[in-house]
Amino acid sequence: MKVTVPIKTLRHVAAAIAAFYQRSPLPGWPLRIEANGSSITMSAQCLAGYLAATVPCHVGTGGSATVDMRHMNTAIKAFQEDVTIHGASQSITVRSGGRAVRIPKLTSEVIAPDLRSPIWTGTLTRADLKAITTAVLTIQRPSEENTQYVTDVWINIAGDKLSTFSTDSHRLGVSSLQVQPEPSSEEQVSFSIPKSAFRVLSVLLPVSEDTIQMKVYKIANGGYLLLFGITAGDGSTVSVALTASSDEGWQKLRKGVEKYLNYPAENVVSATIASSAFQQALRQVVAVTTRSRVVMLHLGKPSLIASFDENLSIAEQLQVESDQEITLCFNAGYLLDAVKYCTDEEIVLSSVKGANAPLLFSNSSSPKEVRYLTAAAHAPALVSRLDEAKQLLLGGPVEVLDESAEHIELVSSLESNEAEHKPGDAEVAVCAED
Repeated sequence: MKVTVPIKTLRHVAAAIAAFYQRSPLPGWPLRIEANGSSITMSAQCLAGYLAATVPCHVGTGGSATVDMRHMNTAIKAFQEDVTIHGASQSITVRSGGRAVRIPKLTSEVIAPDLRSPIWTGTLTRADLKAITTAVLTIQRPSEENTQYVTDVWINIAGDKLSTFSTDSHRLGVSSLQVQPEPSSEEQVSFSIPKSAFRVLSVLLPVSEDTIQMKVYKIANGGYLLLFGITAGDGSTVSVALTASSDEGWQKLRKGVEKYLNYPAENVVSATIASSAFQQALRQVVAVTTRSRVVMLHLGKPSLIASFDENLSIAEQLQVESDQEITLCFNAGYLLDAVKYCTDEEIVLSSVKGANAPLLFSNSSSPKEVRYLTAAAHAPALVSRLDEAKQLLLGGPVEVLDESAEHIELVSSLESNEAEHKPGDAEVAVCAED
């Protein structure tokens, strides 16, 4: 085997394969390189699925070899010019300029899945898929408070609408985009895929053409295979086939969200506010009290966001009023992420009366369609300072309460059967304020 590959294209493909293998439990990262005709195909396989990238290049002699992707990636990073790959009986040699790296071959193989007879085929735009990928990776990112996070994303396709549901056990984000299914596609398909799919897509999408093909296959064990077909501007093509499972584990979560939408109107407190105004007020509060990660949100007359630490107190008024009042506390970062899921200029905030009910975010154009849900923080000492926050806004004497031994817990309410939460096994301690 002897081929010459453009370094820029090779780096991009290597980055996608590295993202595909990230956190793989396998001891090695097998990469199969196969050259024939006027292109080279590099394929990888792990528990998450299968990835194959075909790159146009100059092929002197055809052939194939399997090497460790980690060694190949290290070699590619060291080169600045186009790369020539020579194959031998026990190794391959990667050359560029005056530098050469020899990589031993592996005995393991990469086996391509059977990609025949999809049950769903359609197309979607790069812009829509990029937006949904950014949103999913935002909520999937682990934080200091929450290292035990869910790694699967549930996908539901109904007609020409594709929706993703992602959670880290404390918050839920919902994104939707329009697809163009072929007439032979099934009307509805539901499954969950690992978040590694979106890490790979985030690497590939910047160079993708405007239209991306997507296919869903039913496989023998009752699961699914989700295939993204991406064509780059340089003519290279990448097929990402992800192993998917049935959506049964997500049904309980979905019913938990629907429960809050079906509460009687008299038990629901809601308010509509400009998305930019909400985000600005929240950032102002967080910037001043940098030590506190939890803020108090009060909907009523007046509505406000407030935060307190040992040195500073700040309250920012929200330009919205609600006839009913509710006071809850939340992780400030989770509230900032919520704005990324709502696309309208105005958003609807709603919650259920009761201790530690979650906060729901919706677009003003479709208030019944939840875009984001975050669990409340159990912080009674912070809630008790509502009058102090109001005095900061309205003027007058401020009574400072004792902040000692304040314990803040994040309450996961997604699966609770009652609006009134009682602390128990569902609570996870995330921080403590001195």
